[in-house]
Amino acid sequence: MPCCPPETSENSIHAVRAFGSAALLAFSISLFALPAPAQPPAPGASPTSATPGTLGIGRELSPSRSSGELGGILSTIGVGLAGGTAKLDRLVVTEESTRRVAIDLYCTACAGWRIKAEPRGTDRRSIPGLPGVSVVIPPEGKVNLVFELAAEVPEGTSVESGQLKLELLNPAIPIPLESRFAFAKVWSVPYRPENVVVRVVAQPQGAAASLSESAGGAFILPPRRVILGAADATVLAPGALDRATVFRSIPSERRRIDPSATATAATAVGTEPASTAPVATPELRATILRETTPVVGALKVDPKLLQVATFQYGLRAEDRGRGALGPGTQPIDLFEAARTDVDLSRSSLVASTPLVFLDQNMASGILYFLPRAYHLAWDADAGYGFKMLYGTSTPSGGAGSAGEVLMAARLGSGVDTQEIQLARQLVEAYRSRHPEVVVSELRPLPIEAPPEISLGGDLTSLYRIPADRIAVHAISDVLGQIDVSWVTDVATLENLKAALREELGVQGNLSFRPAGSPSAQTIPVGIRIAEVGTFGTLEWRRGVDWRNRTPYPLRLKYLHALLLEGNEPIVYSWSLGDTEVPPKARVEIDAARVPAWLEAAGPKKALRLWVDYAVLADCQPCDDSVIAGLTAGASAATPSQITFKTATPLADTGAFELVMRVRSKYFHPRDRTLIEKPELVLDADSREYTLGPIYVPERPADSTTPAEPLFEYRLTVNQSDGSSREGDRWIPSDRLRILIGRVQVEQAVGPTTPTTPTTPTTPTTPPR
Repeated sequence: MPCCPPETSENSIHAVRAFGSAALLAFSISLFALPAPAQPPAPGASPTSATPGTLGIGRELSPSRSSGELGGILSTIGVGLAGGTAKLDRLVVTEESTRRVAIDLYCTACAGWRIKAEPRGTDRRSIPGLPGVSVVIPPEGKVNLVFELAAEVPEGTSVESGQLKLELLNPAIPIPLESRFAFAKVWSVPYRPENVVVRVVAQPQGAAASLSESAGGAFILPPRRVILGAADATVLAPGALDRATVFRSIPSERRRIDPSATATAATAVGTEPASTAPVATPELRATILRETTPVVGALKVDPKLLQVATFQYGLRAEDRGRGALGPGTQPIDLFEAARTDVDLSRSSLVASTPLVFLDQNMASGILYFLPRAYHLAWDADAGYGFKMLYGTSTPSGGAGSAGEVLMAARLGSGVDTQEIQLARQLVEAYRSRHPEVVVSELRPLPIEAPPEISLGGDLTSLYRIPADRIAVHAISDVLGQIDVSWVTDVATLENLKAALREELGVQGNLSFRPAGSPSAQTIPVGIRIAEVGTFGTLEWRRGVDWRNRTPYPLRLKYLHALLLEGNEPIVYSWSLGDTEVPPKARVEIDAARVPAWLEAAGPKKALRLWVDYAVLADCQPCDDSVIAGLTAGASAATPSQITFKTATPLADTGAFELVMRVRSKYFHPRDRTLIEKPELVLDADSREYTLGPIYVPERPADSTTPAEPLFEYRLTVNQSDGSSREGDRWIPSDRLRILIGRVQVEQAVGPTTPTTPTTPTTPTTPPR
């Protein structure tokens, strides 16, 4: 007959050891006095192990059940003081990554004892590069154990742990208490992104497969013209440019805004009567310019940008001398005869190639170009041309007296010197096909006044920034880039930031009045942090490895070559297999089947060789990193979320729900008034609950003044019978993520007793 109940034999060890030949010291050490071993949750019911090879944040480790062990105890031997009891309550995972795990260990009557912990492999041996830890348990009985792969572990390493070996040592007794817990996890050191090399073979498509290695043979022409949509073939009326054409590259299944709303908005793009357009007074315009100068100054300096006051407006004198009257209303189609083997829409073929207009007096020989669209500017070194400055408000009565955030954006069209040269070559080919067209000069489209910009409008009800609230600071000499700024409030700012994450982003219109024309010309504006228009054309050169310097993964679709045969544009294509390239990774394209004469000097040389790609925008970590980087200024506050992660507090305490009250001085980007948020109800175990935004301040590392807590919270425990226990104090925190378990509940309201349902008892036989 066992000497103790089964549950005691499973979790407790009682031992007596004689030292020397003197007396015996009786003691009782209950190392693993757990109510019951933690059981794996039902599928989908717990956050413990979302993927194989992980532990899961919030998981409570269970004693190991490996063969040869008794109740999870491999060999528990030790000596304690007479009548003393050490109780290891539990171990909870609080942090996990591929190479790091943090565990909170709770131990009763262990103050001053030392705990040694070491991950072991599935073979129970030590794991090279994954050291253990040794710490003294403080009076409160809680320690944080952190295990991390050593820095010298090489990239590409992957190891697996199976157990966590624990040794509990009393400083007065030389014999440790030992046990092991299940610790199944795959530890790995991935290759650094900059060390990843993606290799892809360019496979010829259609007519490209028949191209000879020398340029002496005849061209094999692709069988069809460029695929055109209805919007692509629309004649450009005064001011009318279809937004659906410009943003056609966004797959419809990935749009998070109703496509019908986009179509409706597209019909509105065009000439805007002056009577309905917002008009800013000179005083208001000057005030907005002055107040937003600091945030515009955070943008990268570009010497090509000219202040609006110094920009040259109207027709050039030399062009007027030739009889030029200003641009007409119908563009010429430079790609009317283009041929391709693959589905290549006009928007992807000429994403940045400008529109070209004949002068109203065709005999002048003057042609004008303007961008097809404006996108958020981006540079691999400087990043995005978009800045947000928190904590700044304008003086009372100023342009931004009702707002608290300054914003600035640099909009780019992608029309650089290479695009201009390409346009000149295509214009010459067009003239050869149409001898009646006189061509002498290609000019940027002349304008009479600074452009007007509005954001939002009919596209969404979440935000609207009309043209009279936006200031245009500078434009380039070819209308290639424009610096704009505006003042807004916090609510609109958060909506704008949310829109930046969406597929359609922030959209609007840019309108200006061409010289010699009474109508306002409107161009679509798309501000997105993850689109081809933002990152621009990827030019390709043989033998030069290309690196993905964007913050998003890219999918490589084709390598294209554009050239002229008989004055007709031809596009040859080589498939890149939809190869995905992570940020910072290097790409090696095997172009053995791409004829070298396409790059050699001569009449057969390609006008352009470029990579057709897509941006994989569904990347939340990428979005988070980009949005955080858009904040300008050292005094800016970063908006974040507070996350309360429940382990099993409801099950452990028998509570029906936990009600969380949270207060902080940082719920506003600038105002430091203590604000209490509406109650947050935690009504389920193993879930995350968020609250915010909270604006995390930057605190000097060398400050000797104790910092105020980021926020404080207070708990109320509601039971299923209607009773409640409210905490009597506010608990401070500087951590944005807090694990809520039994310990936190008892810290807030005191000891709790789980409420268990009444169950029928089984009659027992009285002792004889």
